[in-house]
Amino acid sequence: MKKILVLLLSALLLFAGCGNTDNTGANNRGPSTVQNGDVVDIDYLGKIDGIPFEGGTDRGTLLHIGAGRFIPGFEEQIVGMKKGDVKDINVTFPTQYHPDFAGKQAVFTITLNTIYRALD
Repeated sequence: MKKILVLLLSALLLFAGCGNTDNTGANNRGPSTVQNGDVVDIDYLGKIDGIPFEGGTDRGTLLHIGAGRFIPGFEEQIVGMKKGDVKDINVTFPTQYHPDFAGKQAVFTITLNTIYRALD
């Protein structure tokens, strides 16, 4: 089901004109780095105390930067990345989160696969 939703979202983005994935700075946006409003395709691996945790890993996830879908601070740390970059980001799970994770610090290794430019 998730793969179908990802495919549908990808198709919608391409048909909506957000399909610029050449990373050449089209749309007069300057360097080909992630900016607020872009949609990115990422892989991520989350660890708490250096140990991967259940539900903290995925590949080919589409994420709209600035939509607030992920843990606070997660999306903001992707801004500025370029296609192919790998980066560790640090976040703290909210205290109102699942009891196993609430208030814990985590490190997510992010691989940026593609940037879909937001329309200007």
